[in-house]
Order: sequence, then structure tokens, then C-alpha cells
Amino acid sequence: GVMVFAPLTFCFLNRSDELWRERRRQIVVPMLLILGLVWLAFYGTARWEKQSMDSEIEADGFSIANRIQDRLIAHREVLSSLSHFIEATPDFTFLQFRKFTRITLEDNPDISALSFNDLVLLGERPSYEARMSRLSPLGAFRITERDKNQRLIPAAARPYYVAVRYIVPLDKNRPAVGFDINSEPIRRDAIERARRTKAMAVTSPIHLVQDSKKGVGLLEMLPIEETTEASGARKERLIGFAVAVARVDEMIEIATRGKIPSGLIFQLIDTDAPAGGKLLYHSEAPADGSDAQDRTPAWKTTLSMGDRNWELSIYITKKYLQDHRPWLAWAVGVMGLICSALLQMLLLGMTGQAFVVRQKNKEIQGLADSLENRVEERTLQLSDANQQLTREIAERKATEEALTKSEEQFRTLVSNIPGITYRCLNDKNWTMLYMSSAVEWVTGYPANDFIENSVRSYESIIHREDTAAVEQAIGEALRLDQPWEIEYRILHRDGSERWVYEKGRGVTGEDGALLYLDGFIFDITQSKQARMEIKRQSGLISSLLDSIPDLIFLKDIHGVYLGCNPPFCEFVGRPREEIIGKTDYDLFDADVAEAFRAYDRKMLELRQSRQNEEWISYPDGRKKLVETLKTPYWGADGTLIGIIGISRDITQRKQAEEDLRRMNEAVERQAVLARRLAEQAQQASQAKSEFLASMSHEIRTP
Repeated sequence: GVMVFAPLTFCFLNRSDELWRERRRQIVVPMLLILGLVWLAFYGTARWEKQSMDSEIEADGFSIANRIQDRLIAHREVLSSLSHFIEATPDFTFLQFRKFTRITLEDNPDISALSFNDLVLLGERPSYEARMSRLSPLGAFRITERDKNQRLIPAAARPYYVAVRYIVPLDKNRPAVGFDINSEPIRRDAIERARRTKAMAVTSPIHLVQDSKKGVGLLEMLPIEETTEASGARKERLIGFAVAVARVDEMIEIATRGKIPSGLIFQLIDTDAPAGGKLLYHSEAPADGSDAQDRTPAWKTTLSMGDRNWELSIYITKKYLQDHRPWLAWAVGVMGLICSALLQMLLLGMTGQAFVVRQKNKEIQGLADSLENRVEERTLQLSDANQQLTREIAERKATEEALTKSEEQFRTLVSNIPGITYRCLNDKNWTMLYMSSAVEWVTGYPANDFIENSVRSYESIIHREDTAAVEQAIGEALRLDQPWEIEYRILHRDGSERWVYEKGRGVTGEDGALLYLDGFIFDITQSKQARMEIKRQSGLISSLLDSIPDLIFLKDIHGVYLGCNPPFCEFVGRPREEIIGKTDYDLFDADVAEAFRAYDRKMLELRQSRQNEEWISYPDGRKKLVETLKTPYWGADGTLIGIIGISRDITQRKQAEEDLRRMNEAVERQAVLARRLAEQAQQASQAKSEFLASMSHEIRTP
């Protein structure tokens, strides 16, 4: 144990030592597993040995039980034989009885006596005693019992007696002749059971009347019946009992002599007996004389003795355990510990050797790492130099490729620009260093004519009237370090004038000095002419609008004024510049502006021309009635852009219409009056006619 557990203890306690830490990782778990297996082997072997011992004890117990059971069967056979003798010879004498039982007693020394006990009724007692006095070898015969002092006295009156007629051997059992076994409770209980079952009954352990020694005895009773015939019917009558007086000690000794293994103790008890009287036999008598053992039996069984149950219990002693010591389990345990110790020593040696090897390997590895680090450093330096060279080559190659690509992109870009791309010096002639091929399309001259002023300078084709303006614009932009934008005329190779648009900027060096000028030149002749034509037409339209006396205005869809003519400016009371970009709310009172916007919204919702009449007030207080026509203003793509409005003064027309209306009303009134006067005249004429007719009649009729 010390060899096994001491190294394990060091593994857990010596935590600072690297070797023991390594051993703890590699040894503890395998050793614990091995010790667990050793314990399992020890436990399994111990269990097997325990089961083997239990099986051996059980076999010994069955052997003892069978031998005792054989003796009990022999006793039953003895009583059965005696019963047959008595039934066959009812009037047997003492000599016949002794002769019949002598050999039986010799063959069965555990039966101390055999007797025949008559069943005598109370009324038959006198005649029975007289008859037995004549037949008994002892002469006078009395039915007796024991008093409280255990002295024999004549039996008291009771319904029946079970008196001993003959008993063999007689010399040792004289006091028993005539004894009424029915006078004692234990014997009486057995008698009643035998009468009831008509089979052999056995008493509880008793003290024998004829025995002066202390010992456990018992009576084995077999009822004997007499068969008679009366009126043709068989009738059986109990006449007595064949009784065997058995000594339990001798019976057990005979049954188990030389057959009890050394160290085993057994006891036999009557489980049906009252407390304190159960013990029948114990192979080692208890020190206190009790009939029970304090120890737990290793094995027990039940035996049948007549109508009673006996319990046989087997106990083991220290001697038995010593004789059956479980050496195999201990041998397995010791061998397991020895193997564990040897294996642990092997593991300790291997781990120690491995630790030394690892330490040496670490030293070698340290030297190798140092050398490898130097090689790696040198390799890294060479690799860095190689990578630097590779990067420089790659960068140069990438730069060349980028430059080539940039030049290609520049050429492609420049060739796709519909104008001249240039670089020139800031001198009097604008000496060109580079010009794109589009210069020939714009000027009619190839680019090579202008490079380094080989044929002509660019300054030579600028219109003389615009030269000063170009120089001034470029000079001012360079002074402010800003790009310039300028439009001017050049002279085309075909003699025509062309308008161009130029945008450029000065390029300076790191020291801030101007190096050259870069820029673009586009031919804008057509757009310039178009703008001039538009301007001319716009002037014509403006003159036309300004000459119309009606109020004309233009709004967008949000109500912002885009244009108007002078009559509208007069109405608003502001110049055109202050009207454009404003809304009605900026120019008029809120109620007037809201009325104008309401008309606008209605027209925009319907998207149709709308006409209305309204009174307007001028800033000087004049009021005019105007007829306003508002119509949608559509763009070229069909999008609604705004509103065009024309307001015409209809004040005089409305006044003339009002005068005409009033004149018509006056004429109508005169016509009505004339019709009334005509009607009145007609009525007067009719009345006159009627009067004249009446007067004429009166005159003609006296």
C-alpha cells in the first residue's frame, strides 16, 4: 500500500516540481483505474468465496436436517409397529410386551422407554385398577398423578384417564406405571391432538416423570383403536395410546454423530412450544441456559415431527471461519497491489526518463530554434530585399502600364470630344504644345500647323476685333487663379467667321510658377447664330407685346409671374423687373390676390381656356372693367407649364351697352304708354258711338 499510494500522494502534494506535475497528468488516472480494477477483482472474489461458504453451510445444514428427519421417521415406524402388535394381541401380557419391545429399544437407544397407556373412563377406574393389579408385574396398581411438590399421589377424579399400563424398561420407569399422563397440561394437549387427528402427536419439551436427570424429553403418542361389529356395522373405539419416550439429546447425537463439520453449531427448537420451553437441542449449551441464540443463524430449515414443527438453525464459529478463511480474495488483492506497485514503478521510471529526454530535447530545440531564427532573419532580409525589388519592378511596370493606359484613355477621350483640346504657352502667340485632331474640323487647319507655330500661330486666326478681349479675359483669370470662359470669333480656312467657346485654366509648378495653359475650344457657330436669331425674334415679340394695349401676363402653375407687357406694368404700378418672379400675393391686396388665384385654380383644374369679367383698380384710383381670357400654356412635350392671360378694357363697351339697354327700356316704356293711350282712345270712341246711338234712338222715338 505504501509503495502504491506514496507516489500518488507526492503527485498531488509536490505541485511546484515540473516532473511531478507531469507524472500527475500521466500516472494518476491510469493508477486510479488499475486500483479500481483491483478492488473490483477483490470484491468479486470475496463475494464468490462468500457464496461458496454459504453453499457449503447450506449443504451441511441439509445433511444434518436429513439425518434428524431420518430419526424422526424411525420413531414413527417404531410406534406404528407397536400399534400393530397391540391391535393384533389385545390381551397381551407384560412379558409379551417386553419381549416385543426389547429389540426395538436396543436398536433405538434414543428411545428411553416404550409404553402402552389405556384410555380409562372415570366409571371404569375401580375395575381397571383391580384388573391391572392382577396383571401388573409390580402388584398393586393405582392411577396416579403428581402434586405441586412433584410427589406421586392418587389421581383426582376426571372424565377419563390415560394411565400407563406397561412400560419398558421397567426398572428405570417404575414410578411411571399407573401415571395418568392426562393429568399434566402438556401431555393432555398432545392427547387431545392425537384423539382429534387420529395420528401421531408429539408433546412440547417436557421433564420426564421417570427421569431424575435434567434433559429435554418428549412423548410421541400414536392412538390405538379397537374395531367392533354391532348389528352388522363396524365401529372403532379408542382404547389407548402407544407411547415412546424420546430423549432429544440422544436422538440428535445418534443422527449427527461424526457428521458435524468442525466449527458449526446448530440448535433445534419447537416453534409451537410456549415461550421459555422451545429449545430442544443445542450443540453447545448456552451459558445462561436460554433456548435461543443471540447470533443470527447462517442457515435454517423446518422439520416435521408428528404434528409439530421443529426449526433447525445452523451457526458458524470463529473456528469455522478460520478453517474456511477466504485466502483467495486476499491473494487477489495482494497480487493486484503488487502488480499496481510494479506498474507504477514502471510508469515512474518511464515518465522520469521521458522528462529527462524532453529536457535534453528542449535544449537541443533551443539551439535549433536559435539557429533557425538566425537563418529566418537572414532569409527574411533577403526576402524583403527581393520583395522590394519585385515591388519596384512591379510598380514600374504598373506605372508604365498605367501611363500607357492613361495615354490610350486620354487619346480616346480627346478623340471623342467634339472640340479642340490644347496645351499652350502663355505668350503673345499662344504657342501650342499640343492640339487634338479636332482642330482641323473647327479651323480647317491641321494640328501640326499650330504646334510650335510651325506654319501659323493660333493667335493669327483670332478675329482682330476679339483679340484684345481674349487677352484681357485670360489675363484676369490667371491673375485670380481661376478658370476662364470666353466666346470669340476665329477665321476659318474657307474665309468664313466661326464663333468658338473656350474654357481653360493655368497650370503651375511646385514653386507656383505658371507652366502652361490647358483648355478646350468648341465650335458654337450654329448655337450662337440660333441665340442671336432667338434674341432678334424675342425683341420683335417684345416690341409686338409692348405695342398691344391689352394687359398681357405669363405665370407658371404656381402663380409666379414669368413675363408681362407695359400695360400690365401700368396696372400693377411697378416695373417689369419687380413683377417677374413674384406672385399675386406679393403685388396685390390679399382679397384681390385670392380672387385672381381662384380664377387660376379653376382654369388649371379644367385645363381649358376660361373667360371672366372683373373690375380692376389702378394705383391712381382709376377703375376699369376688363374681360380676362386665361388659357393653358403647354410645353413642347405636352406638359402644362403655366397660364397665359390677356385682359381687355371693356369699360366703354359696357357703358355703351348700358346706355343702349337704358334707351331700349325707355322706348319700351313709351310703347307701353302708347298702347295704353290707344286702348283708352278706343274705349272713348266706343263709348261715344254707344252714346250717339242711344241719343239717336231717343231722338227717333218720341
